[in-house]
Amino acid sequence: MNDTIKSYRYRYYVLLIVCFVFVSCGAGQRLAGLQADFERLYIAKLEFKDNHKNREAWSSLTDIETALKGVSLEARAAAEDKDFQIPTKIALLRLAMIAAWQGSETNEKYFDGIVDNGMNLCANPEIEKPPTRDCALFLIVPIVRDASLISESNAEELKKAFHGNNNILPARLEDKAVNYFGLLHAVLEDTLTIFFRSKLPVYLSKHSQLLDYYKDELLRYSKRIRKARVYATKVESGQGTKKAITDKDEAFAICAEGWVDTVGGTQPDAFPGNLKNAAEKCLKISGN
Repeated sequence: MNDTIKSYRYRYYVLLIVCFVFVSCGAGQRLAGLQADFERLYIAKLEFKDNHKNREAWSSLTDIETALKGVSLEARAAAEDKDFQIPTKIALLRLAMIAAWQGSETNEKYFDGIVDNGMNLCANPEIEKPPTRDCALFLIVPIVRDASLISESNAEELKKAFHGNNNILPARLEDKAVNYFGLLHAVLEDTLTIFFRSKLPVYLSKHSQLLDYYKDELLRYSKRIRKARVYATKVESGQGTKKAITDKDEAFAICAEGWVDTVGGTQPDAFPGNLKNAAEKCLKISGN
């Protein structure tokens, strides 16, 4: 699958997870209006990035992202309406989360607050049948967002230095290598923890489209981990050669990469029971 096809597939999935609003709760005019606003802005963001002829309607990408954050604020505020039923509130918070993500929201407390409120509502015992798609997204999107915030420019710098120095990373880049791998490690550890300790496997087993999205994101992310591990393993210092990551960290990365590959596979027995056990094994290697 070439990069163009992957890009359009990714865009399709983002729009798809927003359109789950109608399927999940069939809410009224307020929710429908906010969704329409999001879809319009999301398409405008894609057109602007692709240098589409319609991009002239916006002066900058920042303006579009600011408008998306505005939709997020409105959706979050609407979720406080006491007259709305819990599934409707969950759908509004899911929309608020997606809009904040696509609006490049940098306020972590704001973003985390949306996710926490959504998950608390998903756990409400008054709901006989919680909207599993929305509830799954409260678990998936924060991890995808965190992974996307890891700078690829750092990765490229490390890679070039590694290959340009006889596959040994210069000591001056040791801290950057440790930090970069640490960020990747943390996100993958969160992925395994959420899969192992939450209802995510159940949610995904009920929604094949969400499962496909989850698989694609993990496989994309796994490639970054594999590349990072290759050039973060050895570091040259004044006292000799030492590792930028420990043997334990490398063992965890290898285990986690295998787990991701299994998730992305097509084996009928790879989901979800044995994957929960495999996730637990990797977390034990990591010490959690």
